[in-house]
Amino acid sequence: MRPMSLIAHTQNFSTLTKNQALTILSQNNGTSTVIPGVDARLLKFLLTAQINAIWNGQDRSAALGGQLGTGVYVGTNLTVNQILHQAFVNGVTNKKFTSADETYVLYLGASGEGQSASACKVQPPPPCVAPPQTASLGDFVWEDKNGNGIQDSGEPGIAGVTVKLLGSDGTTVLKTATTDANGKYLFSNLAAGTYYVQFTTPSGYTFTTANAGSDDGKDSDANATTGKTGAYTLTAGQTNLTVDAGLKATPPPSAPGTGTPGYWMNHPNAWPVAQITIGGKTYPRDQAISLMKAPTAGDVTYTMFQALVSAKLNGLVGNNTTCVDKTIADADAWMAKYPLASGVSGSSDAWKVGEPLYKTLDDYNNGRLCAPHRN
Repeated sequence: MRPMSLIAHTQNFSTLTKNQALTILSQNNGTSTVIPGVDARLLKFLLTAQINAIWNGQDRSAALGGQLGTGVYVGTNLTVNQILHQAFVNGVTNKKFTSADETYVLYLGASGEGQSASACKVQPPPPCVAPPQTASLGDFVWEDKNGNGIQDSGEPGIAGVTVKLLGSDGTTVLKTATTDANGKYLFSNLAAGTYYVQFTTPSGYTFTTANAGSDDGKDSDANATTGKTGAYTLTAGQTNLTVDAGLKATPPPSAPGTGTPGYWMNHPNAWPVAQITIGGKTYPRDQAISLMKAPTAGDVTYTMFQALVSAKLNGLVGNNTTCVDKTIADADAWMAKYPLASGVSGSSDAWKVGEPLYKTLDDYNNGRLCAPHRN
């Protein structure tokens, strides 16, 4: 059976009487007896659409019960195409009606005169074609606490690590991901092909040994220098969840140990700074060394100066100062109140305040508190 085109039909529904409309609405199969050559089921749908449009969605049975008549349609003068269009603009889209052997579908398209619609018979739809299967690549970034390159029980994932998916050239960045709270990441919806993965080390970490052990699902695949893996070739629909990276926490640099005033006076090249501020006054290195070597002559401000300069330098080279941070601040304030060479004697009230500070600094400089003495 050939598809039926409605474009050729221009029946004016304004000429229908109430009885003709009822006849169309009551006829389900075959060619319409009211408008020959047009499927009665389609006319029923179109007429229903017109009635609904005219009565703004009111119950059409009430309309047919006594209110539908020639007068209702006066002035509408709608063709089949126009009725189809009106059905669409009133929200009827892709309307289908079926019988045992055929299906009709309404389509809304464009014509030279603007929006129009057509209907045609369609054969059974073609068989569904499954979409192409996509592949996935990913897995885990973890903290290798014992540094053996293998995911051991209890070793946690690391969140917030940036992971890049590289193309077959090993350079082009195709996608970027970030590990979740459990250290997991995934690149999905990938076409079959060859890929590389590159991990970025967060601050405070380095990569562990790559490819340790015999279980590829439990080792680290990231090159210890570049963070890039070898190539992974995926087939359509394949999921590879073995691409892991192990990270080791970077140990803090070893502290060199503390030095006494004698060490800092005799090792100017070991000073980490070119100048130092004591009591609010800044001294160039060579001047500070000269003042540290000056005879105290009964003035304990020189004694405090030596100890405070040494303590500050010991902290600046990386030694732990948490045990003397407050003492250093208090000694600085003492030196601001009693500047160098201000003639403070060892028996003064000022030294009763300053001497405990000096003794704490001296213990620290000699490695007796929170940092060892240098070898």
